[in-house]
Amino acid sequence: MTVFPESHLGVHLADPRTLRTLELTADGAGLMLGRNRQRHPVTARLFRPEHTRVLLAGDLRCAQLFAFRALALNAQIIIQSARPAAWEGFSRALGRVVAGGSVHFIPPGTPHRAVGTRIRPVLVVLDVGPAVGNLQQTEAAWQATLNVRDTLTAWDVDSLVRADLVVMQPLSRMEAALAASTLGLTEVQEWLWRIRGDMVTLVNRGTVRWAQLAPSSVERQVIGMPTRTS
Repeated sequence: MTVFPESHLGVHLADPRTLRTLELTADGAGLMLGRNRQRHPVTARLFRPEHTRVLLAGDLRCAQLFAFRALALNAQIIIQSARPAAWEGFSRALGRVVAGGSVHFIPPGTPHRAVGTRIRPVLVVLDVGPAVGNLQQTEAAWQATLNVRDTLTAWDVDSLVRADLVVMQPLSRMEAALAASTLGLTEVQEWLWRIRGDMVTLVNRGTVRWAQLAPSSVERQVIGMPTRTS
């Protein structure tokens, strides 16, 4: 029998069998995307009862940073990449700091069997180029798809429109014009290419935010500096 300390609700008793059925959840925290000018965390709720589509326009290291941070939410990471060699350093470094079983690499187009739950969600990272990346993906509950794009082109217009969250490192002026016209961001178009290399623009349901990625020392060790210049 376990006795909980006294509180304003009194003393509570529970046997071990009952304790094993309890679940702790923390819904509103979301994935850490960076910090604002006040150094407060900037987060997004990637894992929900419905599927979440994310488009990242930026450096591969930024995608790796978000995948690494998703592990803190107890997520399973499924990586489909057309350039597996580019992920080798990340995979080796990850093995030194994270227990196995949470990150899986599978060929592009291969269906995965991971099932997301509230306490064990799934992040699928699609690093496969625009033509393949725009194909319909399995849209399951408690699963997010991160579509990684090195460069924004006209191929990405549909993905930009359909995304629940768009994350953009500093864009070129041509990319900024495309994103601004597609997402209705003409008033802030200039800032899409003027932000610092270690910052991202976040667009969610018409709301625009900016954040500094602010990687930790461990993240810098595993990934390096996820910067991009316009």
